[in-house]
Amino acid sequence: MKANTTLVSLLICGLAIVWLPCCLEARLIAYQSFTEGAGTENPDVSQENATGKPVGEGGSGFQKLKMLGKRQPLVVTSQGLSYQTGEVALSVEGNAIEVPGGISPMLLIYTPYPGDPFAELRSVEDPKVFGRPGTSLWLSCLMRVKGEISPSMLMVIKLGSSPINLGLAYNEKAAAPFIRLISSSTKVVGQDDHTYLFVARIEYGPKAMPGDRTDTIQVWIDPRLGTSEPPTPPQAIVDKLSAPFSGVWFERDTLDAKTTVIVDEIRLGESYADVTPVSK
Repeated sequence: MKANTTLVSLLICGLAIVWLPCCLEARLIAYQSFTEGAGTENPDVSQENATGKPVGEGGSGFQKLKMLGKRQPLVVTSQGLSYQTGEVALSVEGNAIEVPGGISPMLLIYTPYPGDPFAELRSVEDPKVFGRPGTSLWLSCLMRVKGEISPSMLMVIKLGSSPINLGLAYNEKAAAPFIRLISSSTKVVGQDDHTYLFVARIEYGPKAMPGDRTDTIQVWIDPRLGTSEPPTPPQAIVDKLSAPFSGVWFERDTLDAKTTVIVDEIRLGESYADVTPVSK
């Protein structure tokens, strides 16, 4: 009897060891690679899933595009973007989108539903957005600027409804364009026809009151792939923010008409590895 009890105990421990990593494994929350045909305006980013449930539930993690006011359409390109460091390449598929002049439609994250596997990441005050204190989100995307990069150029990626701008801006004092996050610059010199990999980590701090500015964003530009964490320190850090996350959209201000901006491979996840998967 004692032997049987020991055997059962060992079996339970063995199952726990196998089961535990699965439970602790980080997950991809949303992914969009723009697989619709070239020339499609405002593609269906929900991938035929009206509820926009996460990847594991058969959707892309995004709702259908939200059109507001006179926002210009996102247009699918004939070719997607790619990125690699050394011999390691980012896993990509499909095409990409060209960002319009002005403000684009919004790519909203799916709404909560019973059994939502990411409910613990959502704000307690507003479950429609992500941002529970003590949690983190990772966002990545590819972006390529083609044409003249002029002093008047401004391209930003906006996260949620907060004024958090991630983009390519021109600094007249430095006389060179570079990537910026609000007022902090990564000092990465902008290059024409270069594909950038943006990776941002949003850390949600404790909040005594909703809207307390205790969140922090770290940004990496063109980090090395194939690691579980970014191998180098972030190029930009901005703290004392309130950064609830509901989705992304794009904005081009006073951009030269000869310039195009292409965006691809938008990912939202729980870890760096989630948003920088390598091709097999």
